[in-house]
Amino acid sequence: MEGIKRGYNVLTFEGPGQGEVIRVRHIPFRHDWENVIGPVVDYAVSRPDVDEDRIALWGISLGGYLAPRGAAYEPRITALIADGGTYDVGLNLLANLEAGGGANLTEVELREWLQTDPVEFNDAIRDAMAHDTGTRWLNENGMFVFNAGSPARFWAKWMDFSLVGVAEEIRCPTLVCAGAVDHFDPDGAQATALYDHLTCERELMVFSDDYGAGSHCQLRAFAQSFGAKFDWLDDKMGMTDFRPGEE
Repeated sequence: MEGIKRGYNVLTFEGPGQGEVIRVRHIPFRHDWENVIGPVVDYAVSRPDVDEDRIALWGISLGGYLAPRGAAYEPRITALIADGGTYDVGLNLLANLEAGGGANLTEVELREWLQTDPVEFNDAIRDAMAHDTGTRWLNENGMFVFNAGSPARFWAKWMDFSLVGVAEEIRCPTLVCAGAVDHFDPDGAQATALYDHLTCERELMVFSDDYGAGSHCQLRAFAQSFGAKFDWLDDKMGMTDFRPGEE
């Protein structure tokens, strides 16, 4: 709705692992989102009401990984918003294991270990799930949307969600967003890592929690966050002279 108010045509869609696609069609998440974004852009440019030279891509929550991944391989994207920015989910798992006294592994070693479906990892995760509703939701939902039979197999698949060696391929202007108290990225490491690896025109927008915008995807302060993000997008898309309802 906010995009329409600003004069944009807005196309939303569900991809593998999301909404009806997983619940009705039973198609799980995939990390190579370029194979999803390409057909979506094909459809968009086929419409007479779409300017093929001004196509923005905005990914929210995990879309902060999915959209950059797609944009890295899709030259028709002319502006990108990663909201919030995600670079490599394996970094979080490594940090959590190290904080809990786990073995010091590389990401490759960790992925290989998880693919063996280790009993000790599954038992530890299930114990945590029994005592924390957030951990329970994350892993139960993760196993469902990834079609994974155990926490370890879910995390092994999730570790494929990485922009290492990919972020540098993004060519369009990119806005990376972060929240000061985002529980999925509490120290902003993911958003900062994505920003640091971009070689395109870029901006990092960190929302403080002074007015409630510091949470994940600014869920408690959409008016504030949409205003800032659309102002950025208007500038990149040449929409600064268009304000519906203004004289």
